Parts: sequence; structure tokens; C-alpha cells
Amino acid sequence: MTTITFTFAATPLPDGRARVNMFIKQLEPTYTESPGEEWRAEKDAAQVVHDIVLRRAEKDDDPDRLLRSGDLPTEADPIIWFAIGVTWDRPLKLPHYSRVGYERVNLEGRFTTVARLAMELYDYTMSVLRKREKRDRKAKMEKMKNGEVK
Repeated sequence: MTTITFTFAATPLPDGRARVNMFIKQLEPTYTESPGEEWRAEKDAAQVVHDIVLRRAEKDDDPDRLLRSGDLPTEADPIIWFAIGVTWDRPLKLPHYSRVGYERVNLEGRFTTVARLAMELYDYTMSVLRKREKRDRKAKMEKMKNGEVK
């Protein structure tokens, strides 16, 4: 399984406020499956990260942009993280997405809204991935039914 981790972190500003950014990182495969399946799952996870991060990146130097690429800065304080797992369905030759988990790290009351939004984003992201999976599975089954794919 390959894991995509979404981390919301607050970076302190000089005036006492905090800037919240979301960092997305793809973790290495766990190698609990065959190497070929892990490679395909990793490739699909990379495509998901590309779709989320790179297609929505307007300006990398904009500090107020929510979505950031790369690792968390050392001064950033994590608020909440959630993870999505990608495995490879060998019989259908399609990726499968699953919820890996989440954890609220910072329990300060001022970040409750951020945590709530992160959980809504988790649900929304999983629903989009499930729709993608369902659409691809339906198309694949239709092709198999018509004899186009073995």
C-alpha cells in the first residue's frame, strides 16, 4: 500500500496570529503486496497528488495559499493529519482507495474550525476518489463484457 498524507499545520506570524497551510506528501510503499502491485499503486498515488497539488498551484511564492508542497517547515505546528491508502486491484487492474486514518494533533480551541474543515476535506477527497474508482470499474467491466479486454 502507498499512503498519501495530508497535514494541516499552523506557522506562527510575528503579530501573534498563525498561517495555516496544508501539506501533501506521498509516503513510500509498505511492500505488503507484490512489487508490481506496489509499483502500480505508487504510480497512481503520484497521479492523485499531481492532480491535487500541481493542477491547483497558482503561485508557489504566495504565502497565503492554503496548499503547499514539500515537507513541513520546522517552525510549523501540526494541527491535524489524515491519510489515504492506494492499493492495486490485480484482477481488474485498477487502483483501490481506502481510509488509513486521521489524528488531531493540536487540541487548541482556536484550531477547531481548521480540524472540522480538514475532516470535511477528508470525506470529500474520499468521495471523489470513490467516484473515480467506480467510474473506472464500470468502464472496465463494460469493456470486459464486450470482449475488448481480457
